Amino acid sequence: MIFDLNSTLLIIAISQFLFLGLFLVSHKKGKRTSNYLLGTFFIACSANLVFMFFTEQGRFDLLGLFSFMDLALLLAYGPLIFFYSKTVIYKDFNLKVKALIIHFLPFILFSILTIINYITTPDDVKQEALEKIYNYELTFAQGMSVIPFYLHILLYLFLSVKEVKRYKRIISEGFSDLAPYSLGWLWFLLKSFIAVTGFSILTSFLPYTRFKELTPYILVGFIALTFYVINRILFKALKQPNLFSGIELSEMADKYTKSKLTDEDKTKGFETLNKLMAEEKPFLNPSLSLNGLAEMVQMKPRELSQIINEKTGSSFYDFINRLRVQYAQKLMQESTDSKMTILEILYQSGFNSKSSFNTAFKKVTSSTPSEYRKKLTRNQ
Repeated sequence: MIFDLNSTLLIIAISQFLFLGLFLVSHKKGKRTSNYLLGTFFIACSANLVFMFFTEQGRFDLLGLFSFMDLALLLAYGPLIFFYSKTVIYKDFNLKVKALIIHFLPFILFSILTIINYITTPDDVKQEALEKIYNYELTFAQGMSVIPFYLHILLYLFLSVKEVKRYKRIISEGFSDLAPYSLGWLWFLLKSFIAVTGFSILTSFLPYTRFKELTPYILVGFIALTFYVINRILFKALKQPNLFSGIELSEMADKYTKSKLTDEDKTKGFETLNKLMAEEKPFLNPSLSLNGLAEMVQMKPRELSQIINEKTGSSFYDFINRLRVQYAQKLMQESTDSKMTILEILYQSGFNSKSSFNTAFKKVTSSTPSEYRKKLTRNQ
């Protein structure tokens, strides 16, 4: 066997994916269903990389049936990552057998067909087919037959991203600080897999075009990206396997379809809210939540959320942060001598991180805090 840079990186990545996969499926802490799904996903990744490694080495004789199962595994990736996303996002999500059968049916059927075809095909024909695949000697139509498998993955990735966006929308309606509910890990996993899938499509497509000489470079990029992703996961993400508490599935329904609030109720409620904000300034509490604010104005959280949404056209998160930014602007105007630092201002305004302060400030004023302060100084 030849152990060049690609092969070395593949061996390391295979070992890491396999280690993480086995660790998660045997890990007893956190949400077990999430661990099983992600662990199985990593094990499937390691299996595909094994196929790639032996293909690079030209050792099809060591693969046997597995050399024909790499396409079948592509049909398992999408459902695995989709269901993993749902178990992470929704704390009351239950994975049902019926749903598993429906979503994994393409994988099951294609695996059965692959096994039957492998058993009934003569060895010399199988060897010839593998050599054609390795040497990119298939017809264009044969080479492009892998595209539907990648489209299957991309469909599930799209559905997963859609669920994450819905989650962020619901969280923004209940909390004024989203940092504790960050989906950074899940976003990283989804974006990484989208990038890896993109590279995979290129490695399958380019050899049958006039740009086929670029294939080795794309392959290097694919292996390097895979190596980076698994090591990022290993050293950062899995320090805390169960990262999210999730939300209830019922929270995803339309909140206001059964609302009994009249226009007069909404107007009075909004006036009460504005009065509280002006007099007591609860928005200066970094951990202020919708439930906490609802208690202060003696309303139901759902009704308060509806009033904020309809009267301001924004979520609870944006509404509170707009008030914080306005308070920060006032502090800057009163301290144009710059004795008060930006860091002091952001903490006094109810923010607890510089990044969230800068993002909210620019969203409201179209300028950064530093730029805004400079304008104030120039205008004096």
